[in-house]
Amino acid sequence: MSKCFKSVRRVTTMYPQLENRRLLASVALQVQGTEEEDVIRVSTDGTTITTFVNGVTETFSDATVTEIFIDALAGGDFVFLDGNSDNPTTINGGSGNDEFDIATASGNLALIQSPLTIIGGDDNDNLRMSDSQDN
Repeated sequence: MSKCFKSVRRVTTMYPQLENRRLLASVALQVQGTEEEDVIRVSTDGTTITTFVNGVTETFSDATVTEIFIDALAGGDFVFLDGNSDNPTTINGGSGNDEFDIATASGNLALIQSPLTIIGGDDNDNLRMSDSQDN
């Protein structure tokens, strides 16, 4: 009888280890007031979205935001929007005599680049827009 020998060779494949990664999810940015009189400001420079609600400022990456919702709730609120880049924006004034100022700080309506919906709610509301930059 003949003996058969097999040669077995172990092959190890080395893959480089990847660094830790974080999934950046797109989100709808929700900015909310209170049941009292609020001052709400939202602006963007195309990279960062800055929100200001009653003295508290926060920043968000514009790359991860897909929409902006501003809900002022009740009270006579002051809502300022100076840019929304590629983020469709909805402002809900709720009840109370609200003031909506669109591009009044920058004077540049061209900074409102995506659809804007304003829902005044109950009572008497005012809307001001400025394009003094003449763009």
